[in-house]
Amino acid sequence: MTTHKNRLHAANSYYRLNGIILAVFCMGITSSMVFAQETSEQQAKKQALPPGVSLSGKRDPLKDLEKPLITVDRLTGFKPKQTDYVQALRSGETTGRSREIITEGIEVRLYALTLPEQIENINTLRRTFQRDLVNYAGANQINPRQKAKFREMVLTETLRVLGELLDNQLDVRVTAATIAGELNIVEEDRRTQTPSEPFKPSLQFLNDILRDQDQHQAVKIAAVHGIMRILGRDDILKFPRNEKLQTAELLEDELQKENTYFWYQQKLIQGLQSTQIDVDRSGAPFIVQVLTKVMSDSNRDSRVRSDAAYTVSRIPIAANVNLSLLAWQIAKVVEELGMEYNKAPEKAYWTNSFLKLYGAFQPLKKGAEEGLIFLTSKAAFAAHQGKVKEAYEQSVAVVKSVWDNQGGVKLAPNKLVPLSDWLKANDPGQAALYPGGPTAAQLANANKPAAVGGP
Repeated sequence: MTTHKNRLHAANSYYRLNGIILAVFCMGITSSMVFAQETSEQQAKKQALPPGVSLSGKRDPLKDLEKPLITVDRLTGFKPKQTDYVQALRSGETTGRSREIITEGIEVRLYALTLPEQIENINTLRRTFQRDLVNYAGANQINPRQKAKFREMVLTETLRVLGELLDNQLDVRVTAATIAGELNIVEEDRRTQTPSEPFKPSLQFLNDILRDQDQHQAVKIAAVHGIMRILGRDDILKFPRNEKLQTAELLEDELQKENTYFWYQQKLIQGLQSTQIDVDRSGAPFIVQVLTKVMSDSNRDSRVRSDAAYTVSRIPIAANVNLSLLAWQIAKVVEELGMEYNKAPEKAYWTNSFLKLYGAFQPLKKGAEEGLIFLTSKAAFAAHQGKVKEAYEQSVAVVKSVWDNQGGVKLAPNKLVPLSDWLKANDPGQAALYPGGPTAAQLANANKPAAVGGP
């Protein structure tokens, strides 16, 4: 078995690779990031992707949608006003000509994203627009309350225009969602050690994207990223519980749709964790339930199942949750993914997936208080300590075998036997996940149609 340090180094490398590919999917399915229509010479210069990783697929029809919201003449006509626009942003005044030129500037800058001839430059246009907001909006306003009022006006106008872009070309939609998730009412100032404060109304804007049943999943992924960023500043924003619960319920609804792309499902799981909600209005630990259902569904992508198992021990868990059953379900996932591993051990994601299954029981960071083993050290869950430890010991033996087979070698048949025997001997059967919740038997029979997979 490799050292813990080496395993974490390998895992971190894989996380970076996965992050790069995800960025390509979220923004790179758009021409702004991967430069669609590349020449063969440009393609030849690109470094080959790792074995087993493919980004091939049919071109999305929304990539070819042309729906310009501005004419070239209007764009050109605004150029002499750009200095006035920047000065108005700097001034921090919310009345008269200042407000008029700011509204016009926001519209022109964002509508320019919809011009077909600007699609390849869309990321540059996005950065320019965001830079102006960060550097100029209210820069010369010395009254803090007036500055906040001014920036609220500017950002409210920005969200209004961004909303008009959400039925446009795919690049434009993703860019609009990305900008919305990065808006700050207060910008970071390292000189004064002032942290950034996200713009609260952006959360509802992003939630509306998730509600839209016709919206593209790439746009929704960008929206979830923004939601995670906003909720991640709970130390500053202090959203009412009802607003966070509403967001969690939206994320849950989306995760229930198993026929979605696996990256989207992974992001939804991470988004649920960011809400830090324990129970719904009825008192049911609904996030624990949906994550348990996802990881127990053998038709879900393996990466999604391991993410769900990893995350379920890192969210607030109500004291009435049956941790013994939860540990048994995770051990069952280890067994099933071990079987899947043997069908295609060469896949690049297995080390990462099994690392997360290990992480369901134990922390992956030194000193972190997370994982089922840690939870059983709390008085509320102490009664489950024995069963959780057994589930961990049986699971870690399989995880170790996968780590030892980093060359993609199948597990020996006897490697899964002890775990399988333990699962049969300790089958919780009709035991419920929580009082009134699904039983282990119901979870086992909840398999649904296969989700859209990846490479």
